[in-house]
Amino acid sequence: MKAASCDRTRALLAAGDGRTARPEAVRHLAECDACAEFAARLGLAVEALRSHRTPVTPPPGFATRVAAALPAADQDLVGRAALRLLPATLALALALGAWCWTQTSSPDALLEAASTGDLLVWVLDDEVLSDGGSP
Repeated sequence: MKAASCDRTRALLAAGDGRTARPEAVRHLAECDACAEFAARLGLAVEALRSHRTPVTPPPGFATRVAAALPAADQDLVGRAALRLLPATLALALALGAWCWTQTSSPDALLEAASTGDLLVWVLDDEVLSDGGSP
């Protein structure tokens, strides 16, 4: 039970801003030496970070170099996406073209499969033949 209470207290200490303390954490710190030591070390680290106020100024031209390294705009992102899809698109187009090439019958094969009567019906139309040959 103590380990769960220690974990909860340490999580509260790490997440807190140090200005407000929860009553259960204060009670636990009064009873647990390990958590009290953790709180003291955490307080020292927070103070060291807050007191470190070295002014940081970027070197000349830093903003220009950063802006130049960024992608130009959404057009660049769209172009990259299109390039990623290009191999798949080409493979699909080649596969579809090959399938269409193998499925298409040659004109000679179509003529051999059709009978002479079928060709006349197709060329002259059904109505011409059904009227007895007069247009």
